[in-house]
Amino acid sequence: MRLVFLLGAVLLGLAQAQLTYPVEQFAKALEVRATGSSWAYGSARVQVQSLNKRLYKVSYQGPANDPGRAGEVLAAALGNPQIRQAFAGYVKANAGSLKGRGPVSVKVADGFDFRLELAANLSFALSPVERHDFGPDRYLLGAKGPVIRVFSDFECPFCRRFAFEVMPELVRAYVRKGQARVSYRHFPLVEIHPRATQAAQGSECAAQQGKFLLYHDLLFVRGLEVRERAEELGLDLRRFERCLADPATRQVVEEERRQALRLGLQGTPTVFVGPFQLPNAFDLEAYGRYLEMARALR
Repeated sequence: MRLVFLLGAVLLGLAQAQLTYPVEQFAKALEVRATGSSWAYGSARVQVQSLNKRLYKVSYQGPANDPGRAGEVLAAALGNPQIRQAFAGYVKANAGSLKGRGPVSVKVADGFDFRLELAANLSFALSPVERHDFGPDRYLLGAKGPVIRVFSDFECPFCRRFAFEVMPELVRAYVRKGQARVSYRHFPLVEIHPRATQAAQGSECAAQQGKFLLYHDLLFVRGLEVRERAEELGLDLRRFERCLADPATRQVVEEERRQALRLGLQGTPTVFVGPFQLPNAFDLEAYGRYLEMARALR
């Protein structure tokens, strides 16, 4: 079940979402004292979990007949006051179908897991999307630190923008200082990008000659003509062509795409900092907060 009508409102407020910020900031938004991990909020209870003093998870339990109060907590956690009324209206309109079903996973926005339950009480849990089953990282930039995994598509214009605008900043701010590593993951969106898979195969063949990162950059800078890019890098073209024609090369790309789908990914670029999915891959300030939380999990 999806809380579809909430999506637009949530997206307006993600920049102010309280998750990953200091716990005290969330308490201030609710106008309660941040003492311990369980707070009274009127007739309801709010529980928080933190990582390195940053808000990690929010749980709520309160009267089933007061969805407005639950909406206040959700609105504060997501940093958008519009959520309160929208959430309360949804619960009232759908109480019959929600009650007694157990926890329902609700899609509110990229980067957040939200589970809602309506029984004798109304309860919910909000947390960052967290995944751990990534498999091995094959192309790592950097020597140590949590891994920033970038699921990307060579034909995706937003991925090209990410490569030019975000990657250099990540390298400058974190990779060179030994605070993070970056891992590239193939996620060709074959339904809309017919050249993406071959470009990914070309990068795999460049990797066999020790030039993955250079080839990656050149594809975004110069275009997706895979053989021309190989020639510009001075690769052994006969070896490159044999690799490109090898079905095993395509299988590597397709398996990485399947892994992205198993993780529930739908678009590119999608970025995980450690186990946490970023709501917005272009929010440079968020990387530092998520890295702090990722370090606290280790």
